[in-house]
Amino acid sequence: MSYDLVIRDALILDGLGNEPFSGDVAVERDRIARVGGAIPGESRVEIRGQGAIVSPGFIDVHTHDDRLVLVDPTVLPKLSQGVTTVVTGNCGISLAPMQHVGSPPAPLTLLGGSEHFRHTTFKGYLHEASIRYRSEYRSLRRPHFLAGVRDG
Repeated sequence: MSYDLVIRDALILDGLGNEPFSGDVAVERDRIARVGGAIPGESRVEIRGQGAIVSPGFIDVHTHDDRLVLVDPTVLPKLSQGVTTVVTGNCGISLAPMQHVGSPPAPLTLLGGSEHFRHTTFKGYLHEASIRYRSEYRSLRRPHFLAGVRDG
């Protein structure tokens, strides 16, 4: 079998409550294809995982990242901490649906200035986020969730 990516000899925490174990994780396209001991086969990319932990991504259920997903579709500040899923629109504030002239009142200022409040519909906001995401990940797809709607 051939995979796009295999992470070998890592400490695997499967997210199911099982004891951590040493093994491999194989990825095909944007999906985990196999997890276990030594996985036979070749891969286009192989990462030696000795000393590293492989685990499911974390979900940040309370963010104010409405603007971040538009200005940095890699969402690197989250991804670098192991967060692969963010839920936006918390605390009753969101960039959409809303247009605002002048400085927005608190707590909307957490999300940015009036130039960021430009979406008259939530669908329009999701559309812009989707376009920016696809542009950034033309050749590499990563799981990314936005407001509970999966892109992909």
